[in-house]
Amino acid sequence: MMNSMASISPFGTLPVPQLVERGLALVQHGFETGEEPSLTAEGTSGSYVLRQARDEEGVARPVAVWKPIDEEPFAPNNPRGM
Repeated sequence: MMNSMASISPFGTLPVPQLVERGLALVQHGFETGEEPSLTAEGTSGSYVLRQARDEEGVARPVAVWKPIDEEPFAPNNPRGM
C-alpha cells in the first residue's frame, strides 16, 4: 500500500487533460484503500489491471492497465517464466 504522503502525478510541464488527472486520482485512491493490481490471465508478459472497489451493481471496473518493461518475454522479471 502507498504511503499516505506519496502521490501519483504526471511528470513534466505539459498540460494534462482532466480525464487523465481523474484517472490518476482513481489509481491513487485505489492504492490508498488497499486495492491491489492483478496480473492478467492472457499473454506472455506481465500486464496488470487495477480495478475500483465493486460498485452498487457488484462490478469492479478497471481503472488502469500497465505493462512493466522488465516483465516482457525473456526479460529478467517476467512473472510467467518466459
